[in-house]
Amino acid sequence: TLRGLLLGFNQPLMISIMAGAAPPDVQGQTVGLRTTANRAASTVVPIAMGAMVEVIGIEYSFYAMGGLMIGGCFWVWILMLGAFTRGDITD
Repeated sequence: TLRGLLLGFNQPLMISIMAGAAPPDVQGQTVGLRTTANRAASTVVPIAMGAMVEVIGIEYSFYAMGGLMIGGCFWVWILMLGAFTRGDITD
């Protein structure tokens, strides 16, 4: 289908963006970290979602997972804010 065809562009495009943004000496680490996080999420999220459905029901499990994702984004934002103020990141 068209959707499946278009989804095939996601991974190469993301790897290309990361390779262009990372310094040459850490490009492999950057791609490896992204792939590891992707595989870990593919393993952990279905298990966590299934456990939440059993405890709080299917509707509220989506709200809970959304809250966890927002919390994770906030946590990364706080970490990045500290990196900018320390001068670790210049752009």
